[in-house]
Amino acid sequence: MNHLASGNIAHYEVFDNDTATHVVTAVLYGANACFVFDREVASDEDRNTVEGEVKAAFDKLKGISVGAQIDLSLNDKQKTAVQKMSCTFYGDFQLPSNPTSFEDALRVFADLPKLLGENRELAVPLKVWLYPLDKLHSHAAKLQKDISIGLIKNVESVFENLSTIEMKCSDLLKDTPSLAFAGFCDKIMHMKQNCHIYKLSFMEKLGSLLPKIHGDIEKETALIELLHDHEECPFRGRDLEKWMKGKEQESVIIKTLLRQLTDFGATVEENLDKILIDLEVENVISYTFTSFEWPDVLLSKQKAFLSPSTKGNNSEDAPDFKQKTGFTSDIKKNMKSNLKIFKKLIKSKTCKPAKFIVASKEIKNNPGSCIILYENGSGEATCFTPPLKPACPVTEQISGHSVVLKVSPTCPATEELRLLYKMKEEKEWKSQSVLQSHDTVTLKDLSPDTEYEMKYTAVGKLNYTVDSDVIHLTVIDKKLI
Repeated sequence: MNHLASGNIAHYEVFDNDTATHVVTAVLYGANACFVFDREVASDEDRNTVEGEVKAAFDKLKGISVGAQIDLSLNDKQKTAVQKMSCTFYGDFQLPSNPTSFEDALRVFADLPKLLGENRELAVPLKVWLYPLDKLHSHAAKLQKDISIGLIKNVESVFENLSTIEMKCSDLLKDTPSLAFAGFCDKIMHMKQNCHIYKLSFMEKLGSLLPKIHGDIEKETALIELLHDHEECPFRGRDLEKWMKGKEQESVIIKTLLRQLTDFGATVEENLDKILIDLEVENVISYTFTSFEWPDVLLSKQKAFLSPSTKGNNSEDAPDFKQKTGFTSDIKKNMKSNLKIFKKLIKSKTCKPAKFIVASKEIKNNPGSCIILYENGSGEATCFTPPLKPACPVTEQISGHSVVLKVSPTCPATEELRLLYKMKEEKEWKSQSVLQSHDTVTLKDLSPDTEYEMKYTAVGKLNYTVDSDVIHLTVIDKKLI
């Protein structure tokens, strides 16, 4: 401890200007590494079985030292379990490339000591030892008052929450929805940036306040007020967690929809002009996400909070914002319904030729998603509305071998109504056009003593069809049964 003798002190001014209370006497250098593994369980897999196999593999990994040659001696089931894992790395090491699989993580784990450099020059400070300055000089500043453990934990919680949100935002930015759609990505990016800016501001206030409390210049109530202000601002933990949970849920839903849409044969296209200008493309049908660009109430409040000059400007819009954020049960139902319609359009053999894409576009009246049509090479977008299911045929009159059927009113999306009929044993349906302006349609030349099946078909844009329920009838001696 000779280097702490008064004769070795070079900066005597610290004893007079109250800039410090302690001197660093030792520093522990090293590096932290954290590997986070994710494993999706398929519907045909047993969750408990997979969990057991994964746990067995990690129990073997726990007994291996960092830098050692790794041979886990896994059985076939354990190998299969870990091969389906993805990996995310967090730590103080500068890796050539981040591990994405269990095998990658094992290689990095074995190489960690080498990544600190030959002389450990890449290590970072992990722990410091402090010595009170007042033990070296009576005029030195010293701690007059400690801060209660409860307040310290509350402060730590603030930083942990903000850092967790930043980390989760970083993960979402790497996921498929963010990479595919700028509107979804922008909100995640703004949240990450806002949290970082607020954290720096909170840290600055805390750095100014803590020495004053320790020196008994300020009371603990000042720190309590700072924490209270935090709980009243748009960066409080419960609001951030709720927002992030919603975005993670949205990301899962979007990713699931994208997987199915691409499996159907659609392609994700953000540059719509490139598609519309293509002479070989006559019609474009787009499954369009409509809510990515809608205002986000929490992000708007954060922006106002971080920019005092704009504070309150968006308050009157907040109720409208709340109606347009998040995937409600109705929005999810609408998305699934549009997915079914889109699939039917792709699979339909009667639908007009078209290019099927997935895109995003703000449309206020269609929350969640809609199907947009660009017909005949036009850049004008129209939302596709399928015809409603028509009422089934109702018999009005029988005359000889003819039947008069009632025609019920159709919906505006129905461009044409057809009557389909066939003998029960036949496979192919025959078609007869129905004038929607008429109340009835007559079907002639029916064979006696023969059972028929009949139904109406509503035809919409692109020849999209919706059938009514089927009725069965037989003509016997000019009577209907």
